Amino acid sequence: MICEKCGYEYEGKRCPVCRKNAVNAGVLAIVKAFFYSVAFVAIQFIVQFAFVIVKVTAALLSGMSDGDAYDIVLSSLYDNVCKMTILSSLVTILAVGIWFLARRRSTVNEVRLNPIHPKHLGLAALFGAVLQVVTSVAVEFVPWPQSWIDTLTEMNDYIISESIGLQVLAVVILGPITEELVFRGLVHTRLRQAFPPFVAAILSGVAFGIVHGTMIQFFYASLLGVVLGLVFNRYDSLFPCILIHIFFNGVSLLPYFELDAAGLILLYLACVAVTILCAYLIWFKKKDIQNGKESPDETV
Repeated sequence: MICEKCGYEYEGKRCPVCRKNAVNAGVLAIVKAFFYSVAFVAIQFIVQFAFVIVKVTAALLSGMSDGDAYDIVLSSLYDNVCKMTILSSLVTILAVGIWFLARRRSTVNEVRLNPIHPKHLGLAALFGAVLQVVTSVAVEFVPWPQSWIDTLTEMNDYIISESIGLQVLAVVILGPITEELVFRGLVHTRLRQAFPPFVAAILSGVAFGIVHGTMIQFFYASLLGVVLGLVFNRYDSLFPCILIHIFFNGVSLLPYFELDAAGLILLYLACVAVTILCAYLIWFKKKDIQNGKESPDETV
């Protein structure tokens, strides 16, 4: 039998040359995805380290004792989460731009910054907002270990201790843009070159969950990452993923949990219904093409 792809003559059910090429492509895709994920984490650590060094140096130069300087290290890490997120996000975006510029490649093409129809950007924003409510309320009913809950609560307390402006800039704007740039624009696209799109969405989603640190965040961030990967597959564009992520994080800053039980139940049911509607419109109603133009109605 002669393989239609490579022309190799073989016996059996599958061409050994194509099988070997597929394995090599899979390994290369995983290596690239791992590289970008590690680079993202490394930038976070480098920024944190530099931030702490600056704080400690300033403290020591002012005549502070070593013990007090140690306290400065801890406060630098815990009391400046938003500031470090903003700084590391800017450094990451700059690093990605320089990386592709040095390789003479278009960042826009590499991370799939393809335009889509504006009304579907609005759909993505709505989907992110209602998905946040559905996910957060559902998470509250999971019997997590108390230690996991305490860790997540402590981390959230550090974030909300900073000004609302810093929270919005770090958590709602720059954080989502940077994470989508890395995990959908770089990690997912590389995995999709060798794996089926759905598998790429799962793998990039898990990688996205891992970098979020706490166990509870790992589970719901992984789920969000898979959903974002599927949205990315649908539109082949980073823009709807960024908007979903921005509104997902933005709604998390709203105090809707302060509603009474009846109000929260009604809100949750409404968000579940809108989430299902948005999912239908995204995956089963229409598919957009590039340059912001709509294609004819097309079912999946």
